Amino acid sequence: MAIRDHELRYKIGLIVSSLIIASLILTSEFVKNILNNLGEYGYIGTLIASSFYSDVFTVGPSAAILLLLSPTQNIFIFSTLGAFGAMFSDYVLFKIFGKTIGKSMVRLNGRIALKKHTLHIVRKLGPIVAFFIILSPLPDELGLSILSILKYPDRKVLVLSFAANWLGIFLIGLAGRAIA
Repeated sequence: MAIRDHELRYKIGLIVSSLIIASLILTSEFVKNILNNLGEYGYIGTLIASSFYSDVFTVGPSAAILLLLSPTQNIFIFSTLGAFGAMFSDYVLFKIFGKTIGKSMVRLNGRIALKKHTLHIVRKLGPIVAFFIILSPLPDELGLSILSILKYPDRKVLVLSFAANWLGIFLIGLAGRAIA
């Protein structure tokens, strides 16, 4: 039990640290100067920053960086490259979660019995729920876990992830332009 408490405190600490870093990025002139240098890399800077947009521990700083980079770039190219970076990270996470969740589901297989009607509803709504989770500031791991449990094909995961991340990064880009 003590190990789980320690892990929980560690993860909470990482999330709080991530939020502190995000607020520093948005308020510090020193950090803004560093980001301006990242902005000199143009769209490659966007691609790098967006690759950290998928994980619960790095979404805050990544969103803050994207918010600051967006006013200097074409919003459609910005969103497209950002979606590719985030999609790549999502795919890596999906492959990791697919293995770990698959093993957990095998253990639960005998314990949970869903009626065919319920299973049909879950299979239809699961991807929609996953899309909105990936789109939102919630950790992408939650949405990817849903897709993994549903044994969603890789190709469809890539399309869903790209579309959700494109829309989310586009909205960040619009917000960045509004506050610039």
